[in-house]
Amino acid sequence: FCDSSVLLHLLFEVLLRCKIMFYLSLTLLFTLSLSKVHFHEQFDKGFEQRWVYSEDKSVSHGSFDLIQKTYCPEGDLAIKSINDSSYYHISSKFSEPLDTTKSAMFLQYVAHYEQPIACGGAYLKVFSNLDQKSLTGTSDYNIMFGPDVCGYGTRVIHLIIGHKGKYYPLKEKESFELDTLPHLIQLYIGADKTFSLKLDGAVRREGKLEDHFDFLPSKFINDPTDKKPEDW
Repeated sequence: FCDSSVLLHLLFEVLLRCKIMFYLSLTLLFTLSLSKVHFHEQFDKGFEQRWVYSEDKSVSHGSFDLIQKTYCPEGDLAIKSINDSSYYHISSKFSEPLDTTKSAMFLQYVAHYEQPIACGGAYLKVFSNLDQKSLTGTSDYNIMFGPDVCGYGTRVIHLIIGHKGKYYPLKEKESFELDTLPHLIQLYIGADKTFSLKLDGAVRREGKLEDHFDFLPSKFINDPTDKKPEDW
């Protein structure tokens, strides 16, 4: 899905139409023969020095509180959204380019909806280029994945890959059961063009990228002029 070495940006984007509370911690790992962690965020008291808030004026942006995680030891912190009917766009930039053509990529984060919600998404995006202060929900991205909830009609785990200016979602919808427990969302994409999407350690979808995303043209195209032979 990436054709060369790219400088990736990691976005935490939340679109909320009512107040929700969730915790987020995340890790990005690229692997070759030995694993190396390229990005790890625990959201301690200095996290705002590492993350940039969008200054886009077209939407109302909410704020985060730094809080103690539920069910975790003292000092294990997270960020929590605190405003109703708000958008949340913050991003952090890797310190060096990452080559995704030769190494596998592993992304994971924890999201926690502490109460039932009407509408709200808590997903991550990865970019190859980004003006962080101008970040919006329509900024071009390479990867988007994570839960999205709106009423009873939309309760899904998104996985969308951007490629050559187009966006390709998973062919199969992955459901997300809304509850008030923390959830671990994990994504693996291999240099061999395989992937695995997990929720709480359980595989929700895996296989070859070309089998689950419509990157390639269809092998068969209907011919509207074709007719059934009369002797059939």
